[in-house]
Amino acid sequence: MDYSKKIALYSFIIICFFLGGCSGKTQREKEWIPTGSASLADSAENADIFQEEVIPNKENKIPQKCLVIGNSITLGFGTHGMASSDVDTDFYYLIKEYLTGLNPNFRIERVDGRPWESCTTTETRKTKLEEILADCLEEDTDLVIIQLGDNVNTAEKIETFSTDCNVMLDYILEKCPNARILWVFGRYNLQNADAIRTACQSYGAEYVDISLVSTDAKYMSYIGASIIGADGKTQYIDNSGVASHPGDEGMRVIADFIIQELDLNLEE
Repeated sequence: MDYSKKIALYSFIIICFFLGGCSGKTQREKEWIPTGSASLADSAENADIFQEEVIPNKENKIPQKCLVIGNSITLGFGTHGMASSDVDTDFYYLIKEYLTGLNPNFRIERVDGRPWESCTTTETRKTKLEEILADCLEEDTDLVIIQLGDNVNTAEKIETFSTDCNVMLDYILEKCPNARILWVFGRYNLQNADAIRTACQSYGAEYVDISLVSTDAKYMSYIGASIIGADGKTQYIDNSGVASHPGDEGMRVIADFIIQELDLNLEE
């Protein structure tokens, strides 16, 4: 082969190699199928990218008006969370104090959502939802904390629970479309976590996992613990069901998890 033909052949090979390499790289970039431990989804550095994509309502702004919808952990004694020692030791009070410290005009209230947990059909839960929330949610409510799911503890209650979590979130966002929603769960009946997580992902809500309080007795109350009742008098826990609720230390942990999830931008 003469010299000119060799040059032409080598040039052709180089061009094909270059174009093939670039084409392959472009195809990989378009498909972007991460594999192994270096995948974007598994990267701690990029975790917030994925979170922001599935949590469109997370703006990290200091809220103005908050509604807490909970069960006995939120309002078990009528004046404070069950097994917290007094009105100023439950997670609701701690959250209230924290946010009021950031915004003196902050407003917060709580309602009992246990009737919703106790229902066994979607229709009855819809009815209870309306009864509980119709007069509480307003268009300018910008933070809703749900602390429900622990009392969904029978096959009948669980049957439509996944659907009903979606219905609740849809109802809340219809009433206050700009609200940031946190769903706090993890003390009892942890099998309900997946339904709650899935609903949160679907509606841009944030799942706050408090299952840590279930793992250590130091977060629980105990038989003989003193509490201040709704009448203002000192009482002593003598019931194992009450004693299984988070005590003051557990309430602080729950409040800490919520504050951590809020991750407020305090520079604004």
